Amino acid sequence: MSMEYQMLMFVMMLVTMTAIIVIGIRNGGNEMSNDHDNVNHPAHYERYNAVECIDEMVEVFGTVAVMHFCLCNVWKYRYRSADKNGKEDIEKSDWYMRKYLELKAQHHEEMEKAFSQTDVIPY
Repeated sequence: MSMEYQMLMFVMMLVTMTAIIVIGIRNGGNEMSNDHDNVNHPAHYERYNAVECIDEMVEVFGTVAVMHFCLCNVWKYRYRSADKNGKEDIEKSDWYMRKYLELKAQHHEEMEKAFSQTDVIPY
């Protein structure tokens, strides 16, 4: 196994263990409550007093990787909507498209700023 694969597996294990602990603390050991908005702020993607999962993903994997993740989720939720969660999946797909566009604009601004500070032409 490559070092990169081993590191990825280690990170995934840590995230899973942390999620299990946080769920137990938040819910007194019970299953997650349905008090959250399953489209915009699902409880299973938030941690107590922490950033949301997708924002942490941007910090860990970078804006471009998360942009691609968002596009894949747009496709996934639209694809499965007729067979699984219907309207909720369409709303999730729309949420990921908005997040993709937000990240794309953010990335574009970062690139313009970076290139404006150099003599290199980006084309």
